[in-house]
Amino acid sequence: MTPFRSLTYGAIAILASLSGPPASAQPPRNTDPPTYDCEPGTPDPSAKTCRCPNGFEPHVHENRVPFCRKLPRHSRAPKPPAPGPRGIACGDLAPRVSVACVKSCGDVQRDSLPSPWNSDAPRWIPLDEQVATTKRSCSHGPAANALVEASCALEARHLSLGITASASRAGDCAACADSGASVAFEWRTRVPKQSHTALFLKGTQTKGITAAKRCSLQVGAQTWSWADVEAGLVRSLDDNDLDLHLRCMDPSAGLVSAGCHATDDAVALAIDLETGPVPAPNIAAAGTYEGPPGFDHGMQAVRHCGNNPESWVRGSAKLDTDTGMLGVDIELETDSIAAGPKGRISVEILGDGGKLLVTVESSEIGIGGKPPGRAVSRNYSAHTQLRDYVAKRAAKLTIHAACTGTAQQLYGIGSDPGGAFGLTVK
Repeated sequence: MTPFRSLTYGAIAILASLSGPPASAQPPRNTDPPTYDCEPGTPDPSAKTCRCPNGFEPHVHENRVPFCRKLPRHSRAPKPPAPGPRGIACGDLAPRVSVACVKSCGDVQRDSLPSPWNSDAPRWIPLDEQVATTKRSCSHGPAANALVEASCALEARHLSLGITASASRAGDCAACADSGASVAFEWRTRVPKQSHTALFLKGTQTKGITAAKRCSLQVGAQTWSWADVEAGLVRSLDDNDLDLHLRCMDPSAGLVSAGCHATDDAVALAIDLETGPVPAPNIAAAGTYEGPPGFDHGMQAVRHCGNNPESWVRGSAKLDTDTGMLGVDIELETDSIAAGPKGRISVEILGDGGKLLVTVESSEIGIGGKPPGRAVSRNYSAHTQLRDYVAKRAAKLTIHAACTGTAQQLYGIGSDPGGAFGLTVK
């Protein structure tokens, strides 16, 4: 190589080293993941991650590819709660109906629809299905039948439920002594919570005699006998939705059963359920004034008994709705030395809309004549305990005073009828 060529080549090498490698030889500066693995989610290119559904969380593979990773079972998002009730509803019925023909009759078939008789998980059906029935004809004997019928009517704040259960067996006992039928049922519903509102529930057995022994009602966490249900129950709806569960059966024989030697009477129950406002703590009665004006003496009901003798009967009443205690006062007045009035007081307990709940009547009492001088008034009081179901439904008290006769007694000597003044709830 000539000196000139060597010099030229060196110059070119120096220039090449100063300018660096060509652009096409430099590695690309790409920091994005090569792809997405988001199923069952969707890619989010702006955040370079995945949008994942419930039960999954965004994660990245070792090669930096985003994907949706399934959460462990214990940490998965819970399902949203079922919507709460909006008002009273007929609810669900679980009939337990069974008819059987056993082996001694030459027929081992057993019919236990719609739910197995001894099952702890009965089949609940909405109350728009009105009838559950099962029938079996034994091949060597009579037919056995079992039936549950239900009906429900709803108004704005009122529910009326009727349920009838019956079992029957027909034919000659000798032909098939072991065939039989059994029937029972359960009913449930939920009442939504409402501020300053109470639930009023009352049951009646219209047929049969077994409900008192074989029916119970669970209201929230408390269980009540059928006798309690017939007396009436009141529960506040301020705090929580209230679950009701009526169970009518017997572990061995059901609510109604039919065998060779006996058939229980059909059982029919009616349940009346209502929601309404909580009453005021105290309710004073309102009455009428009958007689010359200006002689009420501060009493709520006033009755002038006439001028022979000149006499009056007055009355007042007040109900403590928290305790159910009703207090009644009567005042008897006479202006005669020879005789005084006999009288009694009655109080009507009225519910929402003016519905008569109960009537409370006093015994009849009277006073004789007064000593010489001015007119004499004597006051007597009595109390009675109303059931919670009545007291909590009270909206108004109407009181009446009645003149019932005359007590003849000069100067009223020895007359003290206070011990005879009592009250009767009708």
